Amino acid sequence: MMITRMATPLALPLCVGLFLSACSPDTAEPASGENSAGPLAQQSVSNETAPTADAASSAEPALINGIPETMLGVWGDELSCQGLSDGRLEITPQRVEFHESVGEIQVASTQGEWTEFALAMSGEGETWESTERFRVTDEGIERETGGTVRPRCAEEYQ
Repeated sequence: MMITRMATPLALPLCVGLFLSACSPDTAEPASGENSAGPLAQQSVSNETAPTADAASSAEPALINGIPETMLGVWGDELSCQGLSDGRLEITPQRVEFHESVGEIQVASTQGEWTEFALAMSGEGETWESTERFRVTDEGIERETGGTVRPRCAEEYQ
């Protein structure tokens, strides 16, 4: 009877130790379908199937401050590009410039083919908030309100 009492206090720590060692990642058997080399090997496998930077850049244009790089520049017909009419539009990473007003970009986000700008506008002595949406097409840049499409100005006006 005395042996049983001595064995009970020793059995509990022994069982706990065996239980914990069975949970250790060093001695655990890999489950069916798992890579026995561990998490690092699984990470490298997933990296091999990830698209390359070149593949991603060919699908979508590069973004600068949330703005597609293809959208940056000066847009308008020939006269407005020369500054002779009011149809000129310039988009930089910091602002959207219209003929008589300028919008400092607060937030730019692209959803599908459209880029939305939250702008802090100023012009002709006034200030206001505005949201504008643009997209680049084969014909030029289109403003959602009004549907005006402006071609890209020649390189000399950029």
